[in-house]
Parts: sequence; C-alpha cells; structure tokens
Amino acid sequence: MVESRNRAWCPVFLCDHLSKGHLLKPDFWHVLALAIGLVFIIEGIVPFLYPARWRRLVQQLAATDDRTMRMTGLFSMLLGLGLLYLINV
Repeated sequence: MVESRNRAWCPVFLCDHLSKGHLLKPDFWHVLALAIGLVFIIEGIVPFLYPARWRRLVQQLAATDDRTMRMTGLFSMLLGLGLLYLINV
C-alpha cells in the first residue's frame, strides 16, 4: 500500500490512481508541467470572464511604480513559498 506521506503532494486526480495500489513516483518535470498548466488556467480565468475589468487592471499595473510592483511580487513569492512549505510538512 502507498504511504500516506506520498498522498500529501498528489493532486486529486492522481490520488485515485494511488489508492488503487499503484506506486506513482513524482517525476519533477511532470509535476512542473502540471503546475505551469494550472498557473495558465488560473491566470486565464479573469480575462475570460471579465475582459473589460482585465484591461483596466493592466492599465493600472502599467502606471504602478517599480517599488510597489517589486514588493507585490516579493509578497506573492513568499506567500507561495509558505503555502508550499505548509503543504509539504
């Protein structure tokens, strides 16, 4: 049977595969491709649903100074790092 430790990293659609007794070792490039695919899906939701709002947001971002943009990026990276840490503990 698969260790419960291995289930912490797996997406929902892979957990079913693991529960059937298959030992699925995470391949770095496969997991990275899944993560990038999810980023594209999540990033595309707002422009798809609200194109006018998206256009206004992009205009506001273009007018934002570099320091604010860097601090926002730093906060986003630290938030993602913290989330990954909590998931893998």
